[in-house]
Amino acid sequence: MKKYELKQKAIQFSSNDYDNLFLDKNQDDIWNLKETLNFNYLDRQKYYESNARSYPRRIPIAIREAEDIYITDVEGNKYIDCLSGAGSLALGHNHPCIHEAIKKCIDTKLPLLTLDLTTPVKDKFVETLFNALPKGFKEKAKIQFCSPCGTDAIEAAIKLAKIATGRSSVFAFSGSYHGMTNGALALTSNTKINKEIVSALFYDGENSFNNLKN
Repeated sequence: MKKYELKQKAIQFSSNDYDNLFLDKNQDDIWNLKETLNFNYLDRQKYYESNARSYPRRIPIAIREAEDIYITDVEGNKYIDCLSGAGSLALGHNHPCIHEAIKKCIDTKLPLLTLDLTTPVKDKFVETLFNALPKGFKEKAKIQFCSPCGTDAIEAAIKLAKIATGRSSVFAFSGSYHGMTNGALALTSNTKINKEIVSALFYDGENSFNNLKN
């Protein structure tokens, strides 16, 4: 069977057909081809993951490998990665400096997780960061280590603003997106989940307590 014909036949299978596909040895060629098609992994992702995922809807690819600013999908297409891990990959993918630091960490048995407990490496990082700050700002600055997700930084900013101002209300611009945790989601506009979840958890000054109970 030609590759084009195999591809067309592979597309006929949906996520619900995977178990039968594994059992049918006559479909080996089709299954092997499905592993080289983006839609296969996107279909499986849709089947197994919740609706919280967002990027796959706008970037419908399955990434096979990445280096520097480039990513390559399972079909062999190469792209410039402008998303860059939501801005977290400042040095790009698989940078030699990052590889070297990871190898050094593993080889020297440095702790991989300490929560809020300090380590010599963490202390050195904090010292380096504070030395880069303006003197007047550094003298009064404090640092908070959030999780790797940006929504935690938003949560921290909300708390800090409320503590600093003594106010409880926060405004956000229309069309904004800040994350999927409760506080950040409350500032995110134009989303269905915002209206379904946040409205049930946050006090609305226009509604009375009795209305909220109902």
